[in-house]
Amino acid sequence: MITAIENYPRTTLVGLQVNTSFAMNHTVGLWKRFMPMFMGLQSPKTELYSIDVYPTGFFNDPFDPAREFVKWAAISFDSNLALPEEWETLIIPEGKYAVFHYVGNQLTAPEYYRNIYTKWIPEAGYVVDERPHFAVMGEKYKNGDPQSEEDIWIPIR
Repeated sequence: MITAIENYPRTTLVGLQVNTSFAMNHTVGLWKRFMPMFMGLQSPKTELYSIDVYPTGFFNDPFDPAREFVKWAAISFDSNLALPEEWETLIIPEGKYAVFHYVGNQLTAPEYYRNIYTKWIPEAGYVVDERPHFAVMGEKYKNGDPQSEEDIWIPIR
């Protein structure tokens, strides 16, 4: 399941954000707004980031699927790009992450994530840290395809 434990450097991302929850998921709408703007950029191919910024204590018991968090659709900042006016900046601070390589589509992802949070993290002796969680979607990412690949970065301590 795990590919590595890595220190991720401080990184500046740019994109769009939305308040959402697991119960009332607004992820699809966010990406529908983001992708036309992204496709209009005059840039070399870049990785896409799906970022979750959870409020303090989000994963404490009892878990509440209606509790809101901030979801981002973003790319790495490039000062040479003329960015859409609506885009905002998010800084991911440096820190330790557990990195998981996921193969599958959005239908099997919830169970994969559930195993990370309820099995792997506690069994490995880590706790979830209060920093952004993110997935990096590179060249092998294909939305909706069961063979799609992405790397999931979970902040740990």
